[in-house]
Amino acid sequence: MGKIKILNPGFFTTIQDKGRFGYRSLGIASSGAMDRFSYEIANFLVGNKMLMPSLEMMISGPEIQFYNKELISICGGNLNPRINNKEVPLWTAIKVNSGDVLSFKGDKNGMVAYLSFAGGLHVNKVLNSYSTNIKGHFGGVCGRNLKLNDDIEILTNETNINQYINNKLPNQYVPIYKNSINVNVILGPQDDYFSKEEINKFLDETYEISPLIDRVGFRLSGESLVHKKGSNIISDANNIGSIQVPGDGMPIILMNDCGTTGGYPKIASVIFSDLDKVAQLKPGDKIKFTNISLEKSHNLYKKYYEKLNQIKGILLDRNLSDNYYNVKVNGNTYVISIEEQ
Repeated sequence: MGKIKILNPGFFTTIQDKGRFGYRSLGIASSGAMDRFSYEIANFLVGNKMLMPSLEMMISGPEIQFYNKELISICGGNLNPRINNKEVPLWTAIKVNSGDVLSFKGDKNGMVAYLSFAGGLHVNKVLNSYSTNIKGHFGGVCGRNLKLNDDIEILTNETNINQYINNKLPNQYVPIYKNSINVNVILGPQDDYFSKEEINKFLDETYEISPLIDRVGFRLSGESLVHKKGSNIISDANNIGSIQVPGDGMPIILMNDCGTTGGYPKIASVIFSDLDKVAQLKPGDKIKFTNISLEKSHNLYKKYYEKLNQIKGILLDRNLSDNYYNVKVNGNTYVISIEEQ
């Protein structure tokens, strides 16, 4: 069993995994990693099963001291990571030694990064997830973001340290984070609360990410939208990626810790495969929306996971693990893992 000490918690660092699903009907947010791709690759690089918890770091990362030899990977936005004040690469499995200090000097590009450990963090699973639920005060470390002098145990995997050291994501698969992006959306479910002119305004406008962002939602700034039927609805279900338009007419993109219901009209929803891009936007970055069909959204969802599985297959060919297997079905390669229940 290994351990780390938090010397500086950073701007907002929490423990997250894939998310907490199946409880939204009870009012419990899904939580989980906002950038799913980076989270999964960070885990896979060090040989973890996909459900192992990682540290999600926003804007500025923490300062961490290691008590033991560990294998780590850092994926996502470039928060300028350093070990003992020497720059280290992203998207690579890195060995650290007892006494080493990992720090971050601030974001170069992107906003969210994931720190994974071979073996995973040793925290309690709550409602089938390790993810921190800030509003509910459960999951992760006491249901909160990390604080100074927190000690967190690691289920150190010595085999993975030796087997996966220097495992690296090929450059052609490393995402490029831009400060101006186009995001695909599906209109609705309350697009009828807006005139055709206002919907066109929404699709034509280039919005700016405001300083008011967190894991609940990203508030946008730009030309305000005018409601046709008022700004209140009978509260109905929210989803990650839903775009609410409150009374001031400024859209809000709901993120992983959003409430499960809401009373503002939702003009559109960001498609699943584009949520990772949204998660990497910083205040001042630009975003524009494109309306697509449900069928195209499904196709992009399929391609997203085909790409992810292709990458996993490539990494597995380098370092085969007992936890993972390549399975080919109808010419497509999938990576599966087997875990005890």
